[in-house]
Amino acid sequence: MNFVQYDPFMKESKMRSSSAQANLVKGVGRRIQNAVSTYFAQNGLREELDGFAWAFNHIDSKEVNAWCMPRGKIVVYSGILPVTENETGMAY
Repeated sequence: MNFVQYDPFMKESKMRSSSAQANLVKGVGRRIQNAVSTYFAQNGLREELDGFAWAFNHIDSKEVNAWCMPRGKIVVYSGILPVTENETGMAY
Protein backbone atom coordinates (compact mmCIF):
# COMPACT_ATOMS: atom_id res chain seq x y z
CA MET A 1 0.00 0.00 0.00
CA ASN A 2 1.26 3.49 -0.75
CA PHE A 3 0.06 7.00 0.02
CA VAL A 4 -2.00 7.15 -3.17
CA GLN A 5 -3.90 4.05 -2.03
CA TYR A 6 -4.19 5.02 1.65
CA ASP A 7 -7.03 7.56 1.48
CA PRO A 8 -9.27 5.44 -0.79
CA PHE A 9 -8.58 2.40 1.41
CA MET A 10 -9.59 4.30 4.53
CA LYS A 11 -12.76 5.60 2.86
CA GLU A 12 -13.76 2.11 1.71
CA SER A 13 -12.94 0.33 4.98
CA LYS A 14 -15.25 -0.02 7.94
CA MET A 15 -13.46 1.92 10.63
CA ARG A 16 -14.14 1.49 14.31
CA SER A 17 -13.50 4.72 16.16
CA SER A 18 -15.33 4.55 19.46
CA SER A 19 -15.08 0.94 20.66
CA ALA A 20 -12.86 -0.33 23.47
CA GLN A 21 -10.69 -1.98 20.82
CA ALA A 22 -10.36 1.28 18.88
CA ASN A 23 -9.39 3.04 22.09
CA LEU A 24 -6.76 0.35 22.71
CA VAL A 25 -5.30 0.85 19.22
CA LYS A 26 -5.22 4.62 19.67
CA GLY A 27 -3.75 4.39 23.18
CA VAL A 28 -0.92 2.07 22.15
CA GLY A 29 -0.33 4.22 19.07
CA ARG A 30 -0.06 7.41 21.11
CA ARG A 31 2.46 5.78 23.46
CA ILE A 32 4.55 4.66 20.47
CA GLN A 33 4.32 8.17 19.02
CA ASN A 34 5.46 9.70 22.32
CA ALA A 35 8.35 7.24 22.61
CA VAL A 36 9.49 7.97 19.07
CA SER A 37 9.21 11.73 19.60
CA THR A 38 11.17 11.53 22.86
CA TYR A 39 13.90 9.39 21.31
CA PHE A 40 14.28 11.66 18.31
CA ALA A 41 14.37 14.78 20.50
CA GLN A 42 17.00 13.28 22.81
CA ASN A 43 19.18 12.39 19.84
CA GLY A 44 18.98 15.71 18.00
CA LEU A 45 16.72 14.31 15.29
CA ARG A 46 13.51 16.19 16.03
CA GLU A 47 13.38 17.65 12.50
CA GLU A 48 13.17 14.12 11.06
CA LEU A 49 9.58 14.00 12.34
CA ASP A 50 8.55 17.16 10.51
CA GLY A 51 5.62 16.37 8.26
CA PHE A 52 4.50 13.35 10.27
CA ALA A 53 0.73 13.04 10.44
CA TRP A 54 0.28 10.25 12.95
CA ALA A 55 -2.94 8.26 12.55
CA PHE A 56 -3.97 5.14 14.45
CA ASN A 57 -6.84 3.34 12.77
CA HIS A 58 -8.86 0.29 13.78
CA ILE A 59 -10.46 -1.50 10.82
CA ASP A 60 -13.37 -3.89 11.36
CA SER A 61 -12.11 -6.96 9.53
CA LYS A 62 -11.55 -10.62 10.43
CA GLU A 63 -8.20 -10.47 8.66
CA VAL A 64 -5.26 -11.06 11.01
CA ASN A 65 -3.17 -8.09 9.97
CA ALA A 66 -1.72 -4.75 10.92
CA TRP A 67 0.53 -2.41 8.98
CA CYS A 68 2.17 0.96 9.05
CA MET A 69 3.32 3.47 6.50
CA PRO A 70 5.93 6.18 6.56
CA ARG A 71 4.94 9.36 8.38
CA GLY A 72 3.00 7.62 11.15
CA LYS A 73 0.03 5.96 9.45
CA ILE A 74 -0.86 2.79 11.40
CA VAL A 75 -3.75 0.41 10.72
CA VAL A 76 -4.81 -2.50 12.95
CA TYR A 77 -7.44 -5.01 11.85
CA SER A 78 -9.91 -6.47 14.39
CA GLY A 79 -8.82 -9.99 13.48
CA ILE A 80 -5.37 -9.52 14.98
CA LEU A 81 -6.60 -8.35 18.38
CA PRO A 82 -7.29 -11.86 19.76
CA VAL A 83 -3.74 -12.80 18.75
CA THR A 84 -2.18 -9.83 20.51
CA GLU A 85 -4.35 -10.57 23.58
CA ASN A 86 -3.69 -7.23 25.31
CA GLU A 87 -1.99 -3.85 25.20
CA THR A 88 1.49 -5.32 25.66
CA GLY A 89 0.98 -7.84 22.86
CA MET A 90 -0.19 -5.12 20.52
CA ALA A 91 2.76 -2.87 21.29
CA TYR A 92 5.18 -5.71 20.79
